[in-house]
Amino acid sequence: MNNMKTITLKSTGAALEVNIGFLPSKVEIVNASNGCKADWSSGMATGEFIKTTLSATTLETTNGIAHTSQGVAGVAQTASKGITLGAAADINDAVGEDLIVHAWE
Repeated sequence: MNNMKTITLKSTGAALEVNIGFLPSKVEIVNASNGCKADWSSGMATGEFIKTTLSATTLETTNGIAHTSQGVAGVAQTASKGITLGAAADINDAVGEDLIVHAWE
């Protein structure tokens, strides 16, 4: 993981494409508006991510993080060398919240 990029954007409540410039092996998404965080790495099963809220840390298995080639909504690697962020609860399920995406190659 030599290359790292941070991008800030607003949540949309729907799938959101983020051009990073490389296909990440690890992604951390922080919702700065509510303090929730999603963590994903390339070794995780399709659609999974670890969600941390103010009250709990859980393994989420739907609307999560996966490569586009696996056909799962969530955070997926795209041909444009970025990710697609799905409408994961507490992360991108509302409009206009501040998101910080950290991605490692």
